[in-house]
Amino acid sequence: MDLIQAAWMIRDLGQSVSALHICEDSSLIAGGWDGALKKWDSDGGLLWSVECEDRIEAILLVKELVVVTSGLHITCISEGEIQWS
Repeated sequence: MDLIQAAWMIRDLGQSVSALHICEDSSLIAGGWDGALKKWDSDGGLLWSVECEDRIEAILLVKELVVVTSGLHITCISEGEIQWS
C-alpha cells in the first residue's frame, strides 16, 4: 500500500492522542490530552465530537454508552451527547 492509497485513513483529533478504542464495527474513538473526544466511522467520517474536562485517560464501551475517565472526572456519552460527568 502506498501513501495515496492510505490517505483515507487520516483522522484529525486536533491534539495529541491520549487514548484510543477500536470498536467491533471498525469505528474509532480517540481521546486527546486536552479533553477532546471524537468518534469516526470505518470510512473516516466524523460521527460525533465532545469536549471533556481534562485529558482522556481511558475509554470504555457499555452497550450504547461511551464512558471515559477525564482527569479526576468520569464522563458518560451517548450518541455524541454528554449524559453526566
